[in-house]
Amino acid sequence: MKLMKWTGLILIFALTGGSALSAQDPSVLLEKGIYEEETLGNLQEAISIYQRVAAAAEANRATAALALYRLGVCYQKSGRTTDAQAAFARLAKLYPEQKELLAKIPGAPSNRLEFKPAPWADGEVLQLAAKVSINIQQGSTETGTFTYKFRATTENGKPAWIFESLTEQGAMGIILFSKVTVDASELAPVRSAVKSPLLGMRYQLAYSSDKVEQTNIKKDGSVTTTTVSFDRPVFDQTQLEMILRCLPLREGYQASFPGIAPAASFVYDTKVTVAGKEKVTVPAGTFDCYKVLVNQAGQERAFWISADAHSYIVKSNQSEMVTLELNSVRIADKSKPVSFEDPKLGIAISAPAEWYIGRSSLPPGIHLTEPEREAEGMLTVSGEPGKEPDGPGAGIDDIVFKYIAAMQKQRPGYKLRPESRTAATIADQPAISFIADCKHLITGQDTVEYGYFFKKSGKTYQLVFQAGDAMFDKMKTDFESIAYSLRVQ
Repeated sequence: MKLMKWTGLILIFALTGGSALSAQDPSVLLEKGIYEEETLGNLQEAISIYQRVAAAAEANRATAALALYRLGVCYQKSGRTTDAQAAFARLAKLYPEQKELLAKIPGAPSNRLEFKPAPWADGEVLQLAAKVSINIQQGSTETGTFTYKFRATTENGKPAWIFESLTEQGAMGIILFSKVTVDASELAPVRSAVKSPLLGMRYQLAYSSDKVEQTNIKKDGSVTTTTVSFDRPVFDQTQLEMILRCLPLREGYQASFPGIAPAASFVYDTKVTVAGKEKVTVPAGTFDCYKVLVNQAGQERAFWISADAHSYIVKSNQSEMVTLELNSVRIADKSKPVSFEDPKLGIAISAPAEWYIGRSSLPPGIHLTEPEREAEGMLTVSGEPGKEPDGPGAGIDDIVFKYIAAMQKQRPGYKLRPESRTAATIADQPAISFIADCKHLITGQDTVEYGYFFKKSGKTYQLVFQAGDAMFDKMKTDFESIAYSLRVQ
């Protein structure tokens, strides 16, 4: 007790001693007020001090805001509820940027979601098949692949996650790609990027505590930037699946959170409701799932999240006609090539570490994508054993000739590089390869194609890679290693 008393006397001397100038310093007065309130229990003196600090013109915003908060707390301790509410209201009005302080106001609604620890492993990759249903009689047709990838990283020395989403559609290649970096503890977005070659769309978003800066990089290379301010923590639209996997889902669970999307100039609420539990069977297996309804700006979608420790995205409705179903789960090893097999097509192929490989139904084959989305490849398989899909007696030379002629009609400037057409051996079969310069079918950008063609047992195999003109030389070796890894039954 004596030690506490002497300590108190020393603190009082330190706070009240010295020059008259230091006694009037708002930060020093604030410390004195806290001592009067918490150590001596002198609420009236503390209230008087907090009032002086809050009104001091020379007080910085953080100091004045803390004084207002402490003033409200003292009013509550004194039973002056109305005065406390007035102090807290003034704090919220004058200092909206002091979010951590505002969250401490008694009875204040929480702006933060409750998250469980991340259920995914570093390098986890989920692949879901996109299935389109036109009507009940025709059933559904697999038309593309959605890939979700989770990677551990650091941001400003703190743990963080990178979540990537890739949408592929058969021969059209990448439809949409998004990448968001978030703080690992609260999933707060740091930055995100969205790219759609199909729409000629490319956005980059950079987040700070009270605003997001959106950069739109247009097809012609021009750039426009807009800023959207907010007064509460927001999430990026591209991290929705990540958020759903981290919510503590249970029957009857409900939550809402604000979000923002690329090109949006406003913040909107996302509402999450668990409609119940269902058993769902997809290509990856049978799972007990929570059916989660997500409403964003009046548009509702359903997600089925596995009710186990993994919280996989097992199934989702992207629209009235498009449904995603989980095909596979794997852990990407940065030190090993990616391998892929399709027993139905009778093919197996490998690509460098972290490449994406997905199944394609239209046309039948597989789609390959370089990790930074700077290059891609498409392997298509046509024909049936015993039949000649390219006409009776059609050889590889005929097939390549027809392909090049078709491309020259579709793409202005499609032209083979001199002496690039060569003989090769792919999957133990004689093949022809060539390199051509052209324009990208969708974006119109300068592109280089590297193609391999061969036949086996009545089937025609066509493996064509594409990369931007500036990237082709860098990617050429990777293209060749992928082609020579191909095996067919």
